[in-house]
Amino acid sequence: SAGPSASPSDSSSDSPSDSPSKTPSDSSSFMPTILTDVGQDVPFVACISGDNHVTVKRGRKSSPKTILIKHLKVGDHVQDGEASFSQVYSFGHYSQDTKSPYMQVHTKDFKQPLELSADHMVFSSRGRSVPAALLSVGDSLLLSNGDTTEVIEIRGAIRHGAFAPFTKSG
Repeated sequence: SAGPSASPSDSSSDSPSDSPSKTPSDSSSFMPTILTDVGQDVPFVACISGDNHVTVKRGRKSSPKTILIKHLKVGDHVQDGEASFSQVYSFGHYSQDTKSPYMQVHTKDFKQPLELSADHMVFSSRGRSVPAALLSVGDSLLLSNGDTTEVIEIRGAIRHGAFAPFTKSG
């Protein structure tokens, strides 16, 4: 999958209690991502909120930059490791308007939560892929650079948009 970072914006929040900072991370430095995996045999395509940020390269010689997932395009190269990028070849789901429930997974090492559907798969620190719905406070998630981060809070949110980018690396 595209490896979204844990840093959504607040552009389409339907709840006044959801007010994360609108300042994205510095795109010039490596931004570790929580490893995710959308299973090919899952009948419902697990999605991530378009308000998550992802680091991309658009062209061979372009510098990495951070964008909202809702602005991701087929052909973009998404950061999927500390120094590696994988091309987006399709979307299992791409909707700017769908009103969808998401889990906000807050972690110790990121200011912003990762917003994903309950069926979206994430990698635990043990390297196992589990649905986000099975996460609990205190669990550790595996980051794309091999480090882990602790889940410190889980909340719900409603957002406009649902996205499931498919990359060549999975």
